[in-house]
Amino acid sequence: GSEREFYVDLTYAAKRSQNGAIEGLLVAVVDVTEKVKSRMEIEINRNLLKTITDNTASSLFMMNERGHPTFMNPAAELL
Repeated sequence: GSEREFYVDLTYAAKRSQNGAIEGLLVAVVDVTEKVKSRMEIEINRNLLKTITDNTASSLFMMNERGHPTFMNPAAELL
């Protein structure tokens, strides 16, 4: 078959008898592949955006609704 990469959250705990002896193991496995891949894609896009804004010759400047600066790229900092 073909190989597939996947990610899981794994939780486990000992199942104990009344006297405290371990009788077994309780295991829960949750597939979080889509969540992890989405986060990885966000990180790739964040890095790409940072590379673009850091290296553009145009000044980029953002302010919030109160008029306070929230972002300046290196070109804007030279003004």
